[in-house]
Amino acid sequence: MPPEPAGSKRGPDPKAHMRLDRVSTPRGFADAAKALGLRENFSASELRAAYVQAAMQWHPDRPMWVQGGERLRLRATAAFRRAKVAHDLLLPLAEEEDG
Repeated sequence: MPPEPAGSKRGPDPKAHMRLDRVSTPRGFADAAKALGLRENFSASELRAAYVQAAMQWHPDRPMWVQGGERLRLRATAAFRRAKVAHDLLLPLAEEEDG
């Protein structure tokens, strides 16, 4: 086996937690709406307001998540991604309903 290059680290990938396949994402429209706290019938403006609220609450760069340690920051990152995926999934539906 060849020697390790100087400065290389063995062990788990430090960015493994950043992969979306490890984050539980909404599996359908009902899960996506629930992730953002929306009722069954919602408008595009309600979707936007719910997404902005979730993004502001769970953004991983907020001081409360940064100062709270790595576990809290990872939790915030996962919640932020769930909100983003939910928004992206529901946006075409909301625009179609409003249009």
